[in-house]
Amino acid sequence: MPRTCGTKTLVVLQDTVHKYFYMDLINSATDEEFKRRMQLYGDGYHYDNNVRDGHGETFRVLGKIIGDWDIDLYVANQRTIPAIWGSREESPDLIYWAKLGEDTPNLNRIVDIFKFTRVLVANIQTQKPGACVTRHLDDFALFKESEEKKIRILVFLENWEPGQSMCFGNTVLDYWEKGQVIYSDFEKIPHSTSNASWVSRSILAITGAISTETLQILAFNFGTVSI
Repeated sequence: MPRTCGTKTLVVLQDTVHKYFYMDLINSATDEEFKRRMQLYGDGYHYDNNVRDGHGETFRVLGKIIGDWDIDLYVANQRTIPAIWGSREESPDLIYWAKLGEDTPNLNRIVDIFKFTRVLVANIQTQKPGACVTRHLDDFALFKESEEKKIRILVFLENWEPGQSMCFGNTVLDYWEKGQVIYSDFEKIPHSTSNASWVSRSILAITGAISTETLQILAFNFGTVSI
């Protein structure tokens, strides 16, 4: 059983409550993908601090996107909404959210790369210096009425700065590059983020219903794509 993480309720500070439930991708994946996951962590993550996760076991780099979206990011960040996770009494788990729109055309092109049959959520998550998101599992209960299989993909919108990090299972991720794309099984792999740098860190988080083309991207990656 998990010792240090659990599902969380995201409370947007404009009195909106979102509960997320991550649907299982295994049922729509190939037999090989099912066997791979079972071999890695069975029905769930091992939660053993003495086990060092191997390369690609808790997250994978799917590729890199090259383009200029600095103006899109600036425009979107003018309408951010602060949100916190109620994980502890004095929670530092503060993230600023901004939805994409017609004024973010280059970021919209990024979303199109992954060939989702339906995009459920695509937003920018900005973490300011001193903030963190405590170790947790995602819970996409907001989408539970749909039988579609869903995944989440992260795109780094800026280069890594010293002091910034993410953790997937027992693996720490840093030194990322602008445009790098990350996939993890967020329903099973505990993850956290922190920003101990002097600058904000922005990522694009995309949650969508998968297509055959999406599964091919997950299986074979997509290399480098220019938008």
